[in-house]
Amino acid sequence: NFFIVILHGWITQIFTGYNIYYPLIFFYYIFGMLMTRVHKYGHNHHSKLWYKQHTVNHHIHNYPLKKFLKNIEYISDIPSKYNLNNWLYIINTIFGSIVTQYLFNMPYASTCILLFNAIIILNYNNIIHKQVHLENSILNNINIFEKIRKMHYYHHSGRMETNFGFLDFIFDYLLNTLRDHNTKNIPIG
Repeated sequence: NFFIVILHGWITQIFTGYNIYYPLIFFYYIFGMLMTRVHKYGHNHHSKLWYKQHTVNHHIHNYPLKKFLKNIEYISDIPSKYNLNNWLYIINTIFGSIVTQYLFNMPYASTCILLFNAIIILNYNNIIHKQVHLENSILNNINIFEKIRKMHYYHHSGRMETNFGFLDFIFDYLLNTLRDHNTKNIPIG
């Protein structure tokens, strides 16, 4: 994710002449921390609908630990417009963009660059997340992918209180929710 931010900053500077590295890096960390907190909150039973949609639907019904890997790609059974997961990420994306734009006194057009960057990161995360749960993923046997898969497997295990960051675990490290366990096999369902 961080490399996407750096690449995007470089491309933006080439085409606009505006140095957006520092705002992009700041936004990346604000955005990442917000997304990790939102994800963590989705595992709290006090969050009601968010808990039901995220933890109960995704973790318990679709991908219980014994069926962590499947032969078919994950598709949410909640329509997008009712999926609180989507709305919480969208709201946090807009909030993070506005805060960054304000703090760095950026032109309003630059906020669009931040939003575009967030869309790239969210879509990239979504693609990788679908591959993580796919038994015959095209990314199998790639070392970093297998590490992400194991980290996500432990996110689904036990009380589901660890590894909320998904691809960038620095936020879990900062929130003290990082757990790096070693395992030999991940169950296929």
